[in-house]
Amino acid sequence: MTKTTYAVADGVDWVNGARVPESREVKLSKAEARFDLEQGRITPQGEEAADAGDVADDAAPADGPVVVETITEVEAEAPRTGSRKLKA
Repeated sequence: MTKTTYAVADGVDWVNGARVPESREVKLSKAEARFDLEQGRITPQGEEAADAGDVADDAAPADGPVVVETITEVEAEAPRTGSRKLKA
């Protein structure tokens, strides 16, 4: 697993579940860095910055693809069906 050195933004005390060292630099894999990188909490350093690329495209979930379902306005406004009777 290749790791990249990242500089930690000012005011950030924790990265990837660990306290930030005094050097304000952390070495993380792309998957480990994904969340903090997307939040702007860390930035790749030196020559590795050019190689880091877009983590969102490179880091896939370990257990397979992510399925996202959305509810349309029509579905949200549709009456619920069921066997429950309403009292008059």
